Amino acid sequence: MQPEERLQLDVIDEKIGNDQLYAALAQLESEPLGTEQHWLRRGQLYVITGQMADARELFEALALQCDSASSHHGLGLVAMKQGRFAEGVDHLAIARKKAPISGKIRNDYGYALLQVNEIATATYELRTAFELANGEGSARQNLAVAYILGKDSAGLKWMQTRYGLTRAELEHAQKIAQRMGRSQ
Repeated sequence: MQPEERLQLDVIDEKIGNDQLYAALAQLESEPLGTEQHWLRRGQLYVITGQMADARELFEALALQCDSASSHHGLGLVAMKQGRFAEGVDHLAIARKKAPISGKIRNDYGYALLQVNEIATATYELRTAFELANGEGSARQNLAVAYILGKDSAGLKWMQTRYGLTRAELEHAQKIAQRMGRSQ
């Protein structure tokens, strides 16, 4: 990445950080997409602003061009948001194979697996994501949901004693698990 491209991304990231999502997207749309990071930011902003068709088109082009973990991750998330679960899981599986130490990808893949009721595989992916994230972030909540859906009280106990899973976190995970259980 050239210094001027890095500077462009810094300006865009600053706008995103200031919750100026539409301005950041306009900035990206006004300039040629020189690097994969430019493409990814644009695709992510399309998703955040609800422009799923544009996001899908962009991530498909990126996957054809780069075949990167990030492009498949984006395609998987867009497919999941649009209710195309099998396609979403397939793209997230590709992303996971291409970037096996990405906690974010493994977390999203695990959550997608929960959505299609593949609890055992989801638990494995989410436990890996949880450990990669040192027990922090959304992997924490998602792993608790997986343990609840899998009726793994030992796993929940382990999270409570070793990682301090709180009563409030557990109750929130139970609500998510109940919603998932009804939708499956």
